[in-house]
This record gives sequence, structure tokens and C-alpha cells, in this order.
Amino acid sequence: MVLTRPSRAALALPLAATLLSAAPAARAEEPAGVVRMTRAEYDRLKDEAETARLGGPKRKAPDAPPSLLSATYALGVDASRASLDVTAEVDVPTPDGRTVLSGLGLLDALADSGPAPVLAFAEEGKGDRLVLHFEKAGRYRVTLRSIPAERTDRDRRVVEFTALPAASARLTASSSVPGSELALAAGAGSPAEPLTPNAARPVPASAFVRLEVKTPGRVPAAPEKPVVIAETLDVLRPERERLAHRVLVRLAVSRGELASVTTAVPAGSELVASSVPDDAVASLDAATGLLTLSSPRPFRAAETFSFLLHRPLPASAEGVEAAPARVLEASATRSWLLVSPTPAREHVPGTVGGMARVDTADLPPIVRPFVEGGTRAYRVAAPEAAKLAFRAPLRRVEAPPDAVLYEASLLTVLSPTAARVDRQRYVVETRRPSWSLPLLPDEEVLSVSVDGTPVRPLSGEGTLVVLLPPSSEAVRTVEVTRRRKAETVPESGDVVVSHPALPATAGLVTWTLVLPEERRYRFVSSEGLDKAGWSRDEPAVARRFQGRDDGWMARQEVTVTGEAPMVDTSRSSVGQSFSADQRYPAKVVELGKRKDAPAPAPVEGDDEQRTVFPGVEGGVAGGVEGGTVAGIGGGVVSGGKPDDLAMTPQSNVAGIRSLPMRIEGRGKRLTLVGPVAGATPLTVTLKVKKG
Repeated sequence: MVLTRPSRAALALPLAATLLSAAPAARAEEPAGVVRMTRAEYDRLKDEAETARLGGPKRKAPDAPPSLLSATYALGVDASRASLDVTAEVDVPTPDGRTVLSGLGLLDALADSGPAPVLAFAEEGKGDRLVLHFEKAGRYRVTLRSIPAERTDRDRRVVEFTALPAASARLTASSSVPGSELALAAGAGSPAEPLTPNAARPVPASAFVRLEVKTPGRVPAAPEKPVVIAETLDVLRPERERLAHRVLVRLAVSRGELASVTTAVPAGSELVASSVPDDAVASLDAATGLLTLSSPRPFRAAETFSFLLHRPLPASAEGVEAAPARVLEASATRSWLLVSPTPAREHVPGTVGGMARVDTADLPPIVRPFVEGGTRAYRVAAPEAAKLAFRAPLRRVEAPPDAVLYEASLLTVLSPTAARVDRQRYVVETRRPSWSLPLLPDEEVLSVSVDGTPVRPLSGEGTLVVLLPPSSEAVRTVEVTRRRKAETVPESGDVVVSHPALPATAGLVTWTLVLPEERRYRFVSSEGLDKAGWSRDEPAVARRFQGRDDGWMARQEVTVTGEAPMVDTSRSSVGQSFSADQRYPAKVVELGKRKDAPAPAPVEGDDEQRTVFPGVEGGVAGGVEGGTVAGIGGGVVSGGKPDDLAMTPQSNVAGIRSLPMRIEGRGKRLTLVGPVAGATPLTVTLKVKKG
């Protein structure tokens, strides 16, 4: 192959001739086998030919391996095994460097610091060889813990390992076994020399290191103590002749097993019943108060036991001492103690030590099923010092009451004319055929009914006896309406309103006072009941009983048409006696016709024919017009002709003395509520001002 260069004359030609005419002519004149190339391509081909003639490229030098700069060994020996802690400084000149560690024993832990994490893996089938791989170049610090080979030679324990090929190495050794003697041999065949514990000794690189520990042989490792967390609940019930003590124990056992569980309970207790696993046996030493639960199957994980203990109680039970149960094997304990009431004995709190009183609502779920009404709960703060002392005297055995008063609804209406009407409604359950109420000397009974049916009461010696008609219902409703004179409500000052004591203890009492509207009132105080609030009355609704063919009464709605003038009751000649100077407001009501009714007894002096019935005021519900309370005095009924009236005074007297009565009025009402004991007087004090 021949290479030619263009002539200088051709280079001097004009650029236009070279591009347009000379280049095509040169290509056309090139001989066969001639190749044109640039200078750079020519030099490259020349270098490749020279390399091939001299025998190939130069070989690259191998990468330097990682080098161990220093190593520190800390060899420790305890009663069960030996451990070797190695800290090495490694210099890695190139990436992806590897080094092999061998003779150190079984790897237990590895830590490193440097430019990149160190990868460690064991070569399979090559004993304790450990390969460390370094991804990046730099300086690393590698710390590892291993379990070196160990053997026993008569009265000595011998620990052996091979030192790393480090430029500088030091070793320290220590033993936690009392009375141990250390001897170190660094190198194969070298004698062992005494070694002071924790004293540094230089070690040659790659030397065979042997540490001898003179002991009476391997000390057997002590078994690990199990961790026991206990929850205990003690429920005390002072019964008539003994103290019932229920103990509930919940255990959580970890890191081991328990062959038996011992619980400390008060001395002198008797084990009555237990709820334990089928193969477990519970035994109680009454003298020491140690309750032991043993089983051929060890206790592990979660376990729950329950025991019922009894202790005798004297009749007085002036001083009862109790202590919560305590699990002796427990590492940590949470305990609660409950004292539940019983019908036989009272519970009088005493001294408390090592415990704190808590609300039953704050108890954990394990305790709440054992809580009853009146239960006192304690959280045990110091189990070893916890103690509770209380008194539990016997309750008096009393026969059940003859009557149970569930509810009493009292209504007191005071009028400006010094008259007072009391309506008392009792919801009672009694085994007796009658219900007795106190009766004041100046009181007049207007109406008595049982379950809405009028009845004739009996009275005498300050007692009103209401006969209860036979009924299939156990709970009866007794309603009594009374009237008596009272002090006039002053225009200003203090007024005290009282109510007789109830015949029995009532669970709920509602007392409503209706006061004249012309005054202003302010509540001062009350005894027996609490104030509920003030209110205004609604308009009155009138009710009465209409006579029937058989002479008895039937309830009928009537319409209030207006207010009658004041009636002079001294002119009344039927049924009731009034003083000559008493006047009572009344309502005028219209009644339906009844042609076959007997003629009424006329009242003298009236232009319009009217009849005064002594019990009509019980049938008409009074209203309040302008502050006056109606329905207190005699009822005035307007009719037309005498034969149009519904009933006669004679039929009323012959039938029932008084009629049921509903008292409603418009005025100012004060309501008091609350439970009341039977002998508790009811009073309320008000401050009155002129309206």
C-alpha cells in the first residue's frame, strides 16, 4: 500500500478551483488500492502495529489487600462461658477489598464504623473463617464479639484463639469467678505466664493465644428466676357469725416456670372452697396464714385462682382486722380490697394503713363484677404494710313494716280568709285492711277515696282510719281532703307553714303550697324537704259527681260559668255546721236535667232557687279569681226548677259522707320535694311582702 501527499502547488490553487474542479479530477485520477485518512487515524494504526510487534499490552499491577493496623482483645470469663471482644483498625486502599478473620471462635455480634457498611459472612465448610467485605476504600473500625473455643484441663479452664495479623495488638483478661488465677501463653509451645486481671499484655501478630483460668471446673449456671406479675382482689363480707373472705389471684409468669404458688392470707382463716386447675392442690396453714398451691404441672404464662376463706366473728365485732392477700413469688403486684355490706351486720369504717380509698367507678374491669350498692373500695399501695380495721356490729332484727309508703303528694291551699285546705294522696302497699292517718282536733274531713272510689272513713281519738276495699292490686292510692282554720297570711313579715308528720317513711314526697296572689313571697328555709321552685297555677277545671238512679254518685264534667256571690252558710240546714260569721266563695255550675230526681231543699232568702250541698265542694274543683281560692266553702248549684236537680242532700247523706275532691287554683305555688322519714315534721318559712 502506497501513501501519497498532495503537492504544494495544488494547495496554492484558489479555493474555488479546489472545491469545484480539482477535487473531482483528483478522485478520478487516484490509482487502485490507495486509501486516504486523517493524521490521527494514521497514528493510531501505527501504534497498534508497533504493540503487536513487541508482544501485547503491559500487565496491570494487582490491588493491595486491606491491612490490619492494630487490634485490641478483651477476654472475659464468667461462671458459664468465656467471651472475646476484638476491636480492629483496618486500612482499605482500594474499593471492594476483602480480608479473612479466622481462629476467633463463634461470631456473636459485629459493629463497624467507616466510609461504608461492612459486609460479613462465614465461608461454608471452613470452620470459623469470617470474611469481611469493604465496598469503599478508606479506614474502618470493626468491633466484634465471639465465643472462643474452651476446654477443661483438670482444675483449669483453657480458652484458646488465634490473634489477627495486626501490626500492633494488646490483650486484657478478667474473670468474674471468685478465686480465679489467670495465666497467658502467647505463641505455640510457649509456657503460660501469670497474668494480672485487666492488665494489658502485647500479643504477637498471628500468634496462638492460650488463656488458662484455674478454677475447680465449670461452675453450673444458676437457673434464671421467673418474673411473676400478680393481680389480687380481696372481697370481705361480714356475715352474722363469720367474715367471708374471697381471694381472686391472677398471675402472669414469664422467663421461667413456677412449681408452686404461695399466698399470704390473714392467720386463723379456714379454707372453705377453691377454684384451681384440676391437677393442683391447695393447702392452708391456719397458724401462719400461708396458702400454698402446688401442681405436678409447672405454672407458666397466665394463671387464675380463686379461694373462699372464713374467719369467726364475735357477736360484738368491735374490732375486725383484715389484710389483703399477697403472692410471695410476685415481682410486682397490683391489689384491691372491697368491703361489701350485708343485712346481718353494719360496717363502721376504722383505720386504714397502706391503702387508699377509691371510687368504685375508677376500678378496673376485673374488680367491677364484685361491686354492690354500698361497697367501699381500696387500692393497695404497700402490700406488706396494708391493713384495714373496722367495726361490724350486728344489726337489730326488726319485723317488716305493715305498710310501705312509696309516694306522698301533698297539696296545701291557703286563702286570704284564714281557711286552709289540705289534700293528701298516698301511694301505699300494706297487708292491713285499713290505712290510719293522724287527725287534728280542728280538722274537718271533706273527701276520702281509695283508688278513685269514695269510701266512708272512721275517726276517733285523733286518728282517721280509711278502710281499704278488697282489691287484686297490692299498691293502693289513698286520697284525703281536709279543711281547717289557719292564720291569715300577713301583708308583710314572716309566715311559717307546717304539715303534720307522715304516717310512715316515704321514698318521695311532693308538697305544693298555693298562696294568695296579692302577696309577694321569698323562700327562707324549710325542714324535711328541699325547695324545688316557684310556679303559677293554670286555670281551674271543675269536677263533681252526679247522682244516679240508685242514689250513688257518678263522675261528670261540669263547666264553670261564673263566680257566685258570697254565701251565708249559717242559713244552711243540711249536713254541715258553720259559724255564723263565716263566708266562703263558691262557683256556679250548671247541671244536666233529671226529671225523676226528688225535689231539693231550698235555701231561704234567695230570689233564684239554689241548693247548698255539704259535699258539693268536694265535687267542684275550685279556681282562683283575683287571688281568692274557690272550692273551700259550700258549693252553690244553680238549676231551674226544683225537679231538675241531679240529687238531694238526703241521698248524699244516706250514701257517702264526703266525695273525692280535686283542688286547683290560680295563684303562686311553691313546690318542695324529697324523701321523708315518718316522724319528721314538715315546715317552710316564707318572707311576705305586700304585692
